[in-house]
Amino acid sequence: MNNIIKVIVNYNNQEKTIEIEENSTVNNLINLMDLEDVLIVKSGEILSDDDILKNNDKLRILPVVSGG
Repeated sequence: MNNIIKVIVNYNNQEKTIEIEENSTVNNLINLMDLEDVLIVKSGEILSDDDILKNNDKLRILPVVSGG
């Protein structure tokens, strides 16, 4: 059985706590939340898809905007 951790997510100006399995990656979180075209930011740094999440991480989810 895997342990569960909690991460605090700020998305669309709403903060919520998400429970996810220990050793989950940023990509796992994106899939769990059914998100597309977003960046995950922690302490002002953009995380990569394979970064491991830690208990009580405070994350901000930003939509990717493109245009011309």
